[in-house]
Amino acid sequence: MMPCSNMVLWVDARKKGSGDPYQKAKKWHSWWFTYCGQAEPEGMVPCTGTVKIELETHYGNGCCDAGGTSILYKCDVCKGGFYPEMPQDTEDLAELLNEGFITKAKGTARAKAHIAAHEAQIERQNKFREESKIKFAANRAKAAEDRKLRAEGKAARKKAAAAKKKAAKS
Repeated sequence: MMPCSNMVLWVDARKKGSGDPYQKAKKWHSWWFTYCGQAEPEGMVPCTGTVKIELETHYGNGCCDAGGTSILYKCDVCKGGFYPEMPQDTEDLAELLNEGFITKAKGTARAKAHIAAHEAQIERQNKFREESKIKFAANRAKAAEDRKLRAEGKAARKKAAAAKKKAAKS
């Protein structure tokens, strides 16, 4: 929660039913409007309320609507909802939160650790590729040896069958 930065024009009002008098915010004016060139209306005073922050999650549907998160601000006194100095989307909010938690030293150490982990993974992949190449070459040599033995066995059987046939004829 943060204090409201708006200017408010208060008017006297009465509660319905009981008729108790109270002050009601008739109009609110953000500092941003003044910055953009709008004149501040007469009789405005600083708001004394606090701004409530609400995060809304939209899940969307699977067809054509994307999910997301939106940030809503609302003052409990003047009911103003326009605070351009506050984060307006999730990227701004993440930047604001990370700004206080991650220092340059921590960020550098984190980056070095990430780079070291990446290099270790690449080295493991290269080692795996070399082992795979060696296994592939060994399997290929074994398959060639097996083909050679089968061919020799087939030739021997063929020669034995031809010799048997020749012996049967004689």
